[in-house]
Amino acid sequence: MDAGALLFGLTILLALWIFLAWPTFIIGQRFDLDHKWMAFVPVLGFFVLTSAAGLTHWFVLVIFIPFINWLVAPILFTRICRATGQNEIKGWLTIVPILGWIMTWAIAYDAPWNSRPL
Repeated sequence: MDAGALLFGLTILLALWIFLAWPTFIIGQRFDLDHKWMAFVPVLGFFVLTSAAGLTHWFVLVIFIPFINWLVAPILFTRICRATGQNEIKGWLTIVPILGWIMTWAIAYDAPWNSRPL
C-alpha cells in the first residue's frame, strides 16, 4: 500500500468520525455542558449524551453489555428529545441504521439553546 492511499483512507476515516461526533458536540453546546469536547473522543462522547439526558454517568457502562447495548442510543436520544420538547419518535429512530445518523443531526439542531436535562 502506498503512502497516498493510506493518507486518503485516514482522511476519509477522520471525516467520518467528525461527521458522527459533531451532533453530540452540538448537543453539548445546546445543553451548555462544560466538557462538550469529549464528544470527539471514543466512548467519552457517551458522557456528553448521559449528561444531556440527565442520567448518571454509570449508564455508560451499559454500552459494554452485549445485546443490551443497542438500546443505549435510543434511550439517550429519547430522553434528550423529551428534555428539549421534541417528538420522542426521533429518539427511537436512532436505532435504525443510517436513519439513526440523520436523526442525531435532526435532534441536535432542533434542540433549543440552554436546554436543561430532565
